[in-house]
Amino acid sequence: MTSIEEHKVVETELIKTDVSIPSSSKKYYYCKHLAWQMEPTTEVVYILDKKVNKMFLLEDSSKDIWLSFSKDRTYKQVLQNISEIYNCNITEIKYLVDNFVLELLDNGLIYEL
Repeated sequence: MTSIEEHKVVETELIKTDVSIPSSSKKYYYCKHLAWQMEPTTEVVYILDKKVNKMFLLEDSSKDIWLSFSKDRTYKQVLQNISEIYNCNITEIKYLVDNFVLELLDNGLIYEL
């Protein structure tokens, strides 16, 4: 069985803000100042934050979470999608996904509506 691991955004310093735990009904979108792509051979996602000229690298579960947002899903649907990919219960992964989403928000890579 594949397991989900905590993967952090690479090459960045985390900035702590007063962002609350993601709400299951919220939708998250990519910020407009980003350029990103998935490398076809390795399936690694590269993100360039054009505002601060910083590159981020996402692999494994972090990549899967990032790609889940591209399908215009609610946070609850993203959790469901990740639990299906990794064949595990939502309660097993919610803490890790919450932390990763908060990290994306803290770094200005996504925003919520």
